[in-house]
Amino acid sequence: MRLPPGFVPRYLSKIITPDEYKEVSAALFAAIRANPDLFSQEAELIREVQAAQFSKKTPDSQLLSQMYATRQKADAAMVKLDPKVAPIIAKIEAAAQTDRSIDGPNGSGEPLPPPPYGTPAGK
Repeated sequence: MRLPPGFVPRYLSKIITPDEYKEVSAALFAAIRANPDLFSQEAELIREVQAAQFSKKTPDSQLLSQMYATRQKADAAMVKLDPKVAPIIAKIEAAAQTDRSIDGPNGSGEPLPPPPYGTPAGK
């Protein structure tokens, strides 16, 4: 995936720099290639949670717990491949816990979009 220089998604732009976004994205793509089953599972859980949210239902707490546990495994897979991203991931997680402005695009309260799955162009 090709992005313009200095690109950071709006919902992350107050939290991380373009260079940090580039680092965490590279780690994400490497982790996806190394752990495709884990990231497929995470994507399916995200789809299930979003389907519940969009149908105006509250997602089941067990489903949410599964999604968060899988996200933690995915973050750990990224850190295992590139330990330098640990503080960036921690910064994003801390902001998600304290700053509702990243709770969806433009602080709309909608669910955060899933991470960009796939491989970068040219890889």
